[in-house]
Amino acid sequence: MKNHLNEREAKICKYVAQGRSNRIIAHRLHLSEQTIKNYLGEIFRKVGVDNRVQLALLSANEHRGNRRRGNRVMQITSRPKRAKAS
Repeated sequence: MKNHLNEREAKICKYVAQGRSNRIIAHRLHLSEQTIKNYLGEIFRKVGVDNRVQLALLSANEHRGNRRRGNRVMQITSRPKRAKAS
């Protein structure tokens, strides 16, 4: 995951994995909340997740060095999106 992210995006992932809110992350990085939201959207796209919970799980997993294929986090991130019911 880190190969795809720049230094700032990696820091944001670390804070998300720690359970920090966008407001707290913005304050710590001296950015606006909207900028953090923009970064998160780009991070989600780059790593292939849909929300911050998946990102937190993936970030925590990467931090621990658990990179085995087939683990629970990788299964969560590789699920195809469901079509919305009409």
